[in-house]
Amino acid sequence: FQNSKLESQRIFPTATSVNQSFTNVLPNLMWRKKMSLNSNIRVFYRASTNFPSITQLQDVISDTNSLSVSSGNPNLQQSYTHFVSGRYSYTNSKTSKSFFANLFLQTAADYISNASYFIKTDSVINNVTVKRNSQFTKPVNLDGYKSLRTFFNYSMPLKFIKTTLNLNAGFSYSRLPGLIDFKPTVTNNYNYNTGLVF
Repeated sequence: FQNSKLESQRIFPTATSVNQSFTNVLPNLMWRKKMSLNSNIRVFYRASTNFPSITQLQDVISDTNSLSVSSGNPNLQQSYTHFVSGRYSYTNSKTSKSFFANLFLQTAADYISNASYFIKTDSVINNVTVKRNSQFTKPVNLDGYKSLRTFFNYSMPLKFIKTTLNLNAGFSYSRLPGLIDFKPTVTNNYNYNTGLVF
């Protein structure tokens, strides 16, 4: 059980304050099963929260680059994350061979992302004039964040050169929600990797 309070106060150029309170239940679960003398499976679940930073909460306009203006968002909420991991392991001490398979999955509600707006005419935002053709960015809460990662490793001895061979491979995927001119966007990232170690 977690109770959190976010407070922020600004005195310049105008006086504003942020005062938010959050109450959450954050479960942690772990399950393990021995499949044989040499292998087992573990599954782990954890819930967590991620709070916006003070910079993300304060609506101070940053206009050091007149073509790219940014601001915080005092209405930001914390994000609530679900994380699940699974691991299968096999180890044979007689043959010195082993195999590991790992899976990691994560989702988040109210994920803290960025919203971008392209200013078409000179506009005043929080008492600051933003020129036309510039970009205004601020953090927002969006749903739809997902992340998946896998990692596999196989190890075996090579007696003829007196060393151990490790083969590994992995895949990762992330889905990042965004907002451009009030229209939802999604960025999908894919990554593959392999390795060979003596």
